[in-house]
Amino acid sequence: MKAIQILLILFFIQGDVYSDKNRSFCTEQPDSIRVEKGGSVIIPCHFSYPKSDKPEEVRVYWRHATEGRCGSNEVIYNHTERWTHAAYKGRISMEGNPERERTATIRIQKLRDTDGPMFCCRISLYYNGQRKEEWQNIPGTYIRFKDQFSVEQPDVVPAVIGEDISIPCALHNRSPDAIDEIIWRVGKSDLCFENNEFLIWNTHNITGNNGQWRLQKSENIFLLQKKSIKDSDSRQYCCEVKPRTRSDGQSSTHGTQVVIADPTQNDPKFTVTQPENITANEGASVTISCSYTVPPDQNLLWSGVFWRVGSPTGPYAYHPSDLMVHPSYSGRTQLNGSTDLQINVTQDTDTTTYYCFVMLKFCIGSDKTNSVLKYGNGTQLNINGKKQTSTGVPTRTTETSTSSTLSDLKMLPEILAGVGVLLVLIILCVVLIVLKKRGVICKKKERVKSLPSPVNHASRAPSNHGNVEMSNVGSSNAGASQEEFGGTVYAHLNMEAFQNGAGKRNKENPSSADNQVVYAAVKPTSDQAIYSTVN
Repeated sequence: MKAIQILLILFFIQGDVYSDKNRSFCTEQPDSIRVEKGGSVIIPCHFSYPKSDKPEEVRVYWRHATEGRCGSNEVIYNHTERWTHAAYKGRISMEGNPERERTATIRIQKLRDTDGPMFCCRISLYYNGQRKEEWQNIPGTYIRFKDQFSVEQPDVVPAVIGEDISIPCALHNRSPDAIDEIIWRVGKSDLCFENNEFLIWNTHNITGNNGQWRLQKSENIFLLQKKSIKDSDSRQYCCEVKPRTRSDGQSSTHGTQVVIADPTQNDPKFTVTQPENITANEGASVTISCSYTVPPDQNLLWSGVFWRVGSPTGPYAYHPSDLMVHPSYSGRTQLNGSTDLQINVTQDTDTTTYYCFVMLKFCIGSDKTNSVLKYGNGTQLNINGKKQTSTGVPTRTTETSTSSTLSDLKMLPEILAGVGVLLVLIILCVVLIVLKKRGVICKKKERVKSLPSPVNHASRAPSNHGNVEMSNVGSSNAGASQEEFGGTVYAHLNMEAFQNGAGKRNKENPSSADNQVVYAAVKPTSDQAIYSTVN
């Protein structure tokens, strides 16, 4: 009996209290957050308990510690009792509503290098004024000051079966050349020190393979890589680096969780929905919506949203960790609400398909979780009316939208100006053709140096048309001269000589209208004379 009492006391001292290990009581916190001295930080804590439980009161506590577990270290904040440790007085506040949102998130302002660096949330449920359930986050969250030597990893890397994955481990405030050994601990536990599978590289084999895994160094990042990921690779990966001095190695607390989506698994209770197409103007902001359903019979602890580009295995347009975001989207993307992707200052190269990944983490026991991942069918984003072809080359789309119509209206003055110029050119061409046909514009005739002798006929035929007759066309006495070229006879007529009762010609001011050119195509078929009349 005494032994049992000692074990219970030790259990409570550690602070990891669960009244019933067969029931689902869980907490979820990020591994680490990089902060600046004097700045502020938001430390999220999500918690869950059975849906059947209806507590009268939910109390939230926060502890801090310098290393290891928070355990029974000092409580620095009690939300319900509105109590704050003297070292944090006036600097801690609660974010959100714990009872309604099941979050115990806090904000700490005016950060000091003596704060933490480890923080853990603790939840207590009260029924009829009595505490019935109590549990606490074990790994906690470390705050890492930006001027300190540390390593950084993403909390989650979503993947699709068969793709090649990379897990980054970023080195801060220490040259990669000063690192002698890089160790990756692999296992199922959220706590790195509990995982006993090791992948080790040093300066001599840093470019070599370690089984199916290889390590690649890129500036200040060590990338753990594996080709064709499979379901059994869904584990925790913790990075540890050891400098040549071996005096101050750094490690993650609970590393990176690889979660794999199997497209062949279709759970109708867990769905992800996206629009098929969306259009935006270049340089503006655009939001691509995403929604999902949660299985109603499971106890949801945490959900995360990620966006990938081009294909379900493409780079990330959005990830909670900047280490995972593709450089072309860095600083331009964020979540609008909890799921929708917002892209700022859109570019022509943003014309592609975007896939919404949703990860759900369920509490299935005391501090036991199960994670599932699913992605949508993709949304085609068209920038300024351009869309992606099957070869990946943007082409002009024929789809209409409000934004494209407005863009066309802005171009209307330019379009009208172009049409006006074209109409002027057409009118000028028509005027020139009419003037030419009326003889106002004369075609320059090429005179022939030697002309053949024209046929001279003495016969005369009456004219029934007009008031001018040509007789003896070969003679110049009638006030006419002629030329023949290419089967066409040209007659230069002095109209005054043919006018009946014409007066004396005014030689000082001759009219240019008196001299006109009459031409006719002549095709003789016999020796008989050909007559031409002029109206």
